[in-house]
Amino acid sequence: MKKSGLNLFKSAVVLLFFAMQFSTVFAQVPQKMTYQGIVRNASNVLIANTAVGMRVSVLQGSGGNPVYVETQTATTNINGLVTIEVGTGVVVSGTFAGINWANGPYYIKTETDPAGGTTYSISGVSELLSVPYALYAANGTPGATGAVGATGATGATGTNGTNGLNGVTGATGVVGATGAIGATGTVGTNGATGATGATGVMGATGAAGSANINGTTNYIVKFTAPTTGGNSQLFDNGTNVGLGTITPASKFNVYAGQTRLEYDYPGPQASKQNLIIKSVTATAPFNFSAIALMHNTAMGSMVGVDGSYALGIYDTTGLDYNDVVAFSFQVSSDSRVKKNIHTIEANEYESYLTKIRNIQSATYFYKNETTNESEKGLRFRAIPHIGFIAQSLPKEAVTEIKECRNPEKIGTLRYSLSEMIGLNTLGLKAIDYKQTQLEETIKQQQQMIEVLQRKIEALEKK
Repeated sequence: MKKSGLNLFKSAVVLLFFAMQFSTVFAQVPQKMTYQGIVRNASNVLIANTAVGMRVSVLQGSGGNPVYVETQTATTNINGLVTIEVGTGVVVSGTFAGINWANGPYYIKTETDPAGGTTYSISGVSELLSVPYALYAANGTPGATGAVGATGATGATGTNGTNGLNGVTGATGVVGATGAIGATGTVGTNGATGATGATGVMGATGAAGSANINGTTNYIVKFTAPTTGGNSQLFDNGTNVGLGTITPASKFNVYAGQTRLEYDYPGPQASKQNLIIKSVTATAPFNFSAIALMHNTAMGSMVGVDGSYALGIYDTTGLDYNDVVAFSFQVSSDSRVKKNIHTIEANEYESYLTKIRNIQSATYFYKNETTNESEKGLRFRAIPHIGFIAQSLPKEAVTEIKECRNPEKIGTLRYSLSEMIGLNTLGLKAIDYKQTQLEETIKQQQQMIEVLQRKIEALEKK
């Protein structure tokens, strides 16, 4: 049976009180005492007319070993009251008569199963504040009766205290002999309602219980055992929280080890994704959400939103674009995801060849690059890039940057890799078409040459 030091009642509440009955004759002390309790469920409703299982232990000291343990099964009455006689149950260990009441203090521990079995889900420990005098006397030598002291003066009446607990129900008295039946009297008038009795004295507040928690400052507590606590892996310094580190540098800092996020796909809507990285500020340039992938030298790349729908890859400054290295890129080109499809015919090839001829090829360096390896703040590149100037590309292949993390790049042009692949493919088809035409023309000319050659030979023979 488990019990938390912070929550002593999990599924029901038991209000306990005792009624000790002892003989006034020393030689005839009964080895038992009456125990009564009110049983209520977690909703504070009485558990009435129900059999409940109980285990009662007498402890020497609040946390001491039990000197006597017994079990009983009793039935609550209509008011939820259960009454047993401790000392008359099924003995588990010890003997009730063998308790030396002079070696106190003693505590009584009760465990209850509201279902009537032995799965005890309710527990309580209370100190026996007054030693059972008759049982104590059974273990010692009675002293001489002292003289009766003089009656003290009546003290001043104190203020009314708060309502005390209901007193223990007294034992049922012996039934007297039946008297003679008297004459029937006249029915009297109803008497006046009696005055309310004085409020009983409030009981003393019990000692505070122990939470059984040990740990280190700023570590979040976890249960290390059913009733004890200790350090977890989470560290909270009041500003940031760390997992695997006691010096978290951000709101949540995970250090070392593997971090894994596993979840089912929730659907295509971005707002329903299990992991969302979103900017709080709506004003540029702070409304570009991003994540950083960094080497331990603080170098790396940032991946984030660049504009309303575009994905940008930046260096660690967040201002200049970074390289993207991959074995392959795949672009969706299925006709089922396209509309307004126009098939380019052979008679249009020449116009596209003209656009390709107008592309300005060039070698160049980017402004954030340098050929001096020792120059700080710029990326080193030994040889220039080879490519083309975006302003010379067909308008179908370029777009103007409207929004960007770096305001200096707003208004500059960028080209679409898929559009350039399409343009190159179209150029190859146009060249192939022209080559086929050229080969057909050469073939026709060759046939004409052969005809003329035969005519020349015929003329030479005449």
